[in-house]
Amino acid sequence: MRYAWQTIVFPRHWHSCCERDVAFFSSITQLHEEYEKELELASARIKKLQAENEYVSSCFVS
Repeated sequence: MRYAWQTIVFPRHWHSCCERDVAFFSSITQLHEEYEKELELASARIKKLQAENEYVSSCFVS
């Protein structure tokens, strides 16, 4: 997945002074990817709990 900041084209003379910024944005990208994974896991847990709740509720309705 590409993020908007990864497509920015900087003037050639900026590259040497932007190494720190590249490292910063790389760490932000890594954190974002970890967050997305955690969000997917949490979403799956919520769906599982909702299914269990519906099953238990249906047992009491019968």
